Amino acid sequence: MRLTRSKRRAGGEASQVISAGFGATGELNYPDDDALATDDVLELYGWCLFEGSRVARVEVLVDGRSVGLARPYVDRADVAAHFDHPDAPVCGFELQTRLERGDRQAASSLTVEATSLDGRQWRSRTQRLRWAAPVAASDERGELLRRRGAAMADRVTERGSGLVVFAHGLSIGGGQLWLLELLRQLVRSAALECTVVALSDGPLREVLEDLGIAVHVTVAERVDDVDAYEGRVQELALLIRASGAGAVLVNTLGLFAAVDAAALAGVPSVWAIHESVDPAVFSHICWGASMHPYVRGRYEACFDAARALVFVARQTAELFAAVSPADRRFVVSYGAPLEEIDAFRASTQRAALRSKLGFDEDNVVVLAVGVFEARKAQAAALAAFAELAAADDRLRLVMVGTHESRYSAAVREQLARCPHRERVTLVPITQDVYPWLGTADVFLCASDIESLPRSILEAMAFGLPVVSTDAFGIADLLDDGRTGWLTRPRDLEGLVAVLRSVLALQPQERWEVGRQARVDALARHGEDRHGRVFARVLGALIEDAGADLASAFVGP
Repeated sequence: MRLTRSKRRAGGEASQVISAGFGATGELNYPDDDALATDDVLELYGWCLFEGSRVARVEVLVDGRSVGLARPYVDRADVAAHFDHPDAPVCGFELQTRLERGDRQAASSLTVEATSLDGRQWRSRTQRLRWAAPVAASDERGELLRRRGAAMADRVTERGSGLVVFAHGLSIGGGQLWLLELLRQLVRSAALECTVVALSDGPLREVLEDLGIAVHVTVAERVDDVDAYEGRVQELALLIRASGAGAVLVNTLGLFAAVDAAALAGVPSVWAIHESVDPAVFSHICWGASMHPYVRGRYEACFDAARALVFVARQTAELFAAVSPADRRFVVSYGAPLEEIDAFRASTQRAALRSKLGFDEDNVVVLAVGVFEARKAQAAALAAFAELAAADDRLRLVMVGTHESRYSAAVREQLARCPHRERVTLVPITQDVYPWLGTADVFLCASDIESLPRSILEAMAFGLPVVSTDAFGIADLLDDGRTGWLTRPRDLEGLVAVLRSVLALQPQERWEVGRQARVDALARHGEDRHGRVFARVLGALIEDAGADLASAFVGP
């Protein structure tokens, strides 16, 4: 893994070895020195490479104190064009984290330290960082528009007995599939008349329409302009009223405007939040400085406007403790489609599946499933595989979830530079993951942000031994050493170590852990429990907008 930088010349390309800081080179690209930070959120990104080794972790220091590990293995096509290191396409790092005002000075120092797998360090230059004063959220124009919108909504039909559901999109992903399964159960058991409003189209629209659910595809609201935001909220409020909704279900954190619209329409809402991200950090990542202070105030008000905030993991709910009352936060875990999985397992032979997919009997297949994006850490998974593959020619890696994106392209380029690339299979996004689950020997989740991954639940239901980071709710799914193995996120050294120890076990030892995981999945994650809970909660709100929901959330 030499650090060679290529320079284009008229006669072709030439290379020279770059050796900075014991064979390490890198750069902190953002923020600039003496930059002004806003929103109490520290955001940074840069890149680092080590000659002859890989980045194990990247630590961020503010005023000499660690504020956490940055996400490593982020796509950097600009760097990949100049270095032939195998990890150059994914040598970036990034961090977005909120710092409490008491945790920093008016002007802070910022340093990044990267450590390699062989113990060397690269340290960025130390920079000065200033913090902007908070901006007031009040806006007379916005309040005027809100009063007009409420008056218009009052002239539209009374609150009805239907359900309007807001979704960020209809493509295939964890949050979307969670909603699809929930709606299947609601349509089947509660017989609710349902309309889905989505901000983008996708293959799930046809599935929903086949269930008899009306789908309305629209666009996102603007957050940079008061008139445009309030106008959009008013339109959504009128749609809610005209649909005869007695309750509104909002799926994912980014759709706060739908919660705002429900409040304007006088219809109670339930907000399902999957994102394990501090709400201030989420706002900064999605909208940053473009968000008008008035709209930011509406975003913050929505945490109190919703009748209930529902999370799939306790650790995710705790992130929102500062912005929402305790009596409105509820945790409702969900399950894998156990009957469907068991039917698939009964109808197929593992040996035949492996042969069909091109694997020999003695291959050890490690499987990762998830839409390719930086937080899912597929690049780190590939780096870990590359560290282990040289010593174990049985090892195979399958990663399901590629699509057309900058990050996917970077991982493909990383794979092209991997000496064992013929032993890695990349599979596009698909709903049909059961053949891969039925083929694998070990399931791998390297994510640094997850709440309660559907993919892990499905792997457990298949009896697959799981290796995962302990991001947020995953530690509640897996009992380390008994039903799976855990390591900390954003730490390649730890990921390599736990994979090496698991792969060194006898197959029957691994399968015993998988068997225990399946027992837990059967006992704790029945597929229809969250459907029953939501049916009770939404039914109670449709009957009485002021219903006490605490009792509805309790029970099987």
